[in-house]
Amino acid sequence: MITFKVRDMFSSRSAGTIVKSVKALDSGARVRVNMETHSVEIEPSWARPDALREAIGKAGFTPGLAKVSPPKPPFASDVDLSLP
Repeated sequence: MITFKVRDMFSSRSAGTIVKSVKALDSGARVRVNMETHSVEIEPSWARPDALREAIGKAGFTPGLAKVSPPKPPFASDVDLSLP
């Protein structure tokens, strides 16, 4: 998960523009926008953080990288995977 702070995102229209620009780059990405905190959370399918930042910038916004979290494992940590 990659989180950007986009302080110049003020409306749902600008949020929609950001989502469209991210999806144009990485159509499989999951994008969540929080207008209250001016944050954009992206779970990319392949795109790197620098490419996502550039896509948001080309859409006319100023993204600041807030956090990059490692990808979640496909299984919960409490799953027993031992075989007989």
